[in-house]
Amino acid sequence: MQDPTRYLNELGVSVVSLFDPARMAAIEPAHLIMLNYETFLFADQDERIKFKLDPTAYCGALTDPVTLRRFVPAASSPHIDYENRAYYFWSDSTRSIFEMMPRTYSTPHHKMRPKPDSLTT
Repeated sequence: MQDPTRYLNELGVSVVSLFDPARMAAIEPAHLIMLNYETFLFADQDERIKFKLDPTAYCGALTDPVTLRRFVPAASSPHIDYENRAYYFWSDSTRSIFEMMPRTYSTPHHKMRPKPDSLTT
């Protein structure tokens, strides 16, 4: 996903803060963290920093980029940083495969759907 904030803004989506459901997250790049194929948005920089310090405490299930298996990572889960994004893996072997071919696995193979009113018939 190249720019999830643009996509969400085009759809008119509102996102509730992960840390305080009474607050809305800011849909802008400065309030965003991408982890594996998931996107997390925050109401302010303090929330973003809190998440970044211990992402496995808050992220819930992620998609292993190699197997596409959903799993809940632990702080001890295999992980690496690639192109300013953290990737967590189901196993050491999937991390090794990713490291051999990171470009193959760093981007999901599916595309975002266009906004419904932009479809032509």
